[in-house]
Amino acid sequence: MIHGISGSALFANRFGKALKQRYSIIAVRGMGLEPGETPYDSVEEISANYFDGLSSATGQHPRVIGGICLGGLLAIEVGRLTFEATGERPALLLIDPPPLGSAWLKPMADNRMTAQRRRQITRKVVYWRLLRDTLAAVGLGQSRLGRHTRQKAFKSMLVRAAAGFSPSSYPCDILVVASSEWSATTVEQYKDWASENTRVETVVMPGTHDKFRAANMDAIDAAIIAFLDARRAPAGMPVR
Repeated sequence: MIHGISGSALFANRFGKALKQRYSIIAVRGMGLEPGETPYDSVEEISANYFDGLSSATGQHPRVIGGICLGGLLAIEVGRLTFEATGERPALLLIDPPPLGSAWLKPMADNRMTAQRRRQITRKVVYWRLLRDTLAAVGLGQSRLGRHTRQKAFKSMLVRAAAGFSPSSYPCDILVVASSEWSATTVEQYKDWASENTRVETVVMPGTHDKFRAANMDAIDAAIIAFLDARRAPAGMPVR
């Protein structure tokens, strides 16, 4: 399961016992959050490194890849590498993925990528990278401010890599979960994005976005379990 915009692997703590008892979860954190690490520059670079890391850690190419928030886009691209390497359809679990091609990486009335938006993103990258490196140079890299600026530098680089990105479709099985009604329009976009060789299931949880952790996490776990169990079951066999 790939991290969101913060890069932290602690998001995996949101999943409940039911899912963790049935399936093992590997949480992927972002590169660039620790001293001496440099964030990756592009979706292609991030995906290739995560694909290699997961393949090395498990001894096989990842066949079930999940992502939360922006990690959903990365999961799609890691899954593409699995398909290209094996010819097998990967299973993708996307929880609150950003709108495809979105300049803001969240549901907005106007999500177009413009030259002005691109300049704004680049200015943030330069600012936070300079501040991060300056604090590290004077020995404050591990101070509270140093850690904060390192995370900001990571986030700005990740936004620059992913903003405006829209992956092409390929043969895979996808579960898209909107943890609240706030992401419902994005779910519909993924339905339209899928090609005839892509199977998409969608779930929209009720409620507002800021309440989902307590109210909907068990339901999200149940949706993931049902999706994976159905995929594992032989054709024509009922799923218990």
